[in-house]
Amino acid sequence: MAAPEPTVTTVDLRTDVPAGWILAGLSEPKFDGVNYYRVPQADRSTLTFTLDAAQFVELEYQLYSPVMAVTATAVLDGQPLGRRTFPAGKFELPERTGAFVNRGVHKLTMTYLCDHKPCTVPVSQYWTQVRMVQPMPATARQGVGLHTERLVLNAPGTPLTVSGTGPLQFDGVNFLRRVTDRDIQLAWPEGKLLNASLYVYAPQPFRVTTRVQGQVVDVQRGSKLKGCLPPCH
Repeated sequence: MAAPEPTVTTVDLRTDVPAGWILAGLSEPKFDGVNYYRVPQADRSTLTFTLDAAQFVELEYQLYSPVMAVTATAVLDGQPLGRRTFPAGKFELPERTGAFVNRGVHKLTMTYLCDHKPCTVPVSQYWTQVRMVQPMPATARQGVGLHTERLVLNAPGTPLTVSGTGPLQFDGVNFLRRVTDRDIQLAWPEGKLLNASLYVYAPQPFRVTTRVQGQVVDVQRGSKLKGCLPPCH
């Protein structure tokens, strides 16, 4: 049986706040002639909301200051989602970061710093949206044979960890992580690993070299026409 198509609900916080949701620390909507935005009222803002089912929650936002770089740190229910620095006087693509959450009450906190201190210059927050995706992907541990299980990185409660990538995102079809460093490291709980793989794609020619304990075990090439699935054993 095929997995059901995901349902995506977008809450646009640029101009409105749903009933029952509480947004604090950001101004009422303002308009610059092209886009709506809100202004942080202090060094942090909070969003409190309730979900009636477990799902993936993704935050999108963009910060702008004409004179200083602004660093935002997002935390959901006490767990860091990520940090992003927006340069002074430049509009960059919005940040997107998310996590799997259970049903119930949740609190999203964003802190804003300029040069490691509370900002004293004008800061504008654009494109503030929250997306919720249901149903969530398969469980992080899947039985695939006698005494054998598959561990899934982009699933709730995964025992796998990864470095060298950005936060978890949803592109409308798949969960993914943007490559941010030249080297990506995948780690798993202590025990014997039979096989590991990551599907990699880029809109240009690329090469992926897989190493285990410093030894090259696989080299593959990909392009905008074909991704690659580098294995390690």
